[in-house]
Amino acid sequence: MEVLDQLWTSALCVVVSAALIPLLHIPIMRLRRNHVQEMLLWMIASWAVSFVAWHVLFLWIERSYPLHINAFVEAYALLGFLWLGYLEMMFKLYRGLSHTIVTDIERTQPVTLETIMRDFAQGTGAEEMLNRRLRAMQISGLIRIEHDRLILTGKGERAARMTSALKSFLKLGSCG
Repeated sequence: MEVLDQLWTSALCVVVSAALIPLLHIPIMRLRRNHVQEMLLWMIASWAVSFVAWHVLFLWIERSYPLHINAFVEAYALLGFLWLGYLEMMFKLYRGLSHTIVTDIERTQPVTLETIMRDFAQGTGAEEMLNRRLRAMQISGLIRIEHDRLILTGKGERAARMTSALKSFLKLGSCG
C-alpha cells in the first residue's frame, strides 16, 4: 500500500512540477525575443527546474524514507514525456512551415502564391526563410555549401538515413 501511495503522490507532484516547464520557459523566451538559438537551452533549464521541484514537492508531501524506486521511475518518465511533448509543440510552432503558411494566410487576406513567397513569415520572404534554414543546418553540422552545391556531412548523412528509415517504417511517404 505504501508503494501505491507514493505512486499517487508522485503523479500529483509530476502534474504540478510539469506546469513549471512552460511557466518558466515562456516568460524567458518573451524577454529574450531575438535569441531563439537559446530556446533549447532554456527548455532544458526549465525541465531541470521541474525535476528539482518534483523532488522538493514529493519529499515535502511524503515525508517518509526510503522512497520507492517506482516513484522515481514514474516521475522521470512522465516528466520526460511531458517535456518532449512541450518541446515538439514549441518546435512545430516555431519551425513548422505549414503552421507559418496558414498563419500568414489568416493574417493577410486575400493571399496569392506570389504574396506568400514575398511576405512569408510576416514579411521575411520564402527565400530568406530557406536561407536561414540552410544556415542553421550548416551551423549544426548537417550540410556544407560549396560552389552553390549542398553537400551532406557525415552527421547529415546519418540524419538523412535515420529520417528515411523512420518515414518508411511509419509509412509517411515523402511528407515534410
